Amino acid sequence: MIEKNNSLNERKHKPLVCLDDVTAIVLAGGAATRMGGVDKGLVKLNGRPLVEHVLSRIKPQCGNVVISANRNRSEYAKYGYAVVGDSLEGFQGPLAGIAASLAVVQTPFAVVVPCDSPFIALDYVQKLSKAFVENGVLAAAAMAESRRQPVFMMLRTQCQPLLENYLRAGGRRVGAWLESMAVCWVEFSRLADFDNLNSLDDVMRAQLQNPS
Repeated sequence: MIEKNNSLNERKHKPLVCLDDVTAIVLAGGAATRMGGVDKGLVKLNGRPLVEHVLSRIKPQCGNVVISANRNRSEYAKYGYAVVGDSLEGFQGPLAGIAASLAVVQTPFAVVVPCDSPFIALDYVQKLSKAFVENGVLAAAAMAESRRQPVFMMLRTQCQPLLENYLRAGGRRVGAWLESMAVCWVEFSRLADFDNLNSLDDVMRAQLQNPS
């Protein structure tokens, strides 16, 4: 009985992933067709580019940041982080940006957040990291109010060759790739934490709802 209790305590107190071992990949490389083709990350919300809002919330949660961008790279480089373009031409979707970014990530883990999600949870990385400790998975992704949010994911960096193979085979669907990795879905309490500001109307609404 004592051995069982000790084993249980060890599992309960097993440390989470060290945040210094996590690099955030900020996705700013899309075509932004619903934003009229403008670069979403540089669209301003309350006087600041969307990417700044994302960086201010994600940087305290991890050890490093990589920005995935296919346009205006010099603008993104001003934030002091590596800026990586897709290796595939023609805006092939978020997985292309993730694959290119994973190739330069030097930490064991990477967490992904889109540049148009300025309200990302402040415990985003911490909650996703629990899945790796408790389940030994290769990938974990967020869900809230029973709705899956596949782009909001955390990966072991060693997944990069698997993702490259998926892209070379013509795969582009984020959810399908995650399911092939036996992803662990992690429940968050607020769906609003994962709001994507996909259009200028979305930005205007967010500004009215969050004036500061």
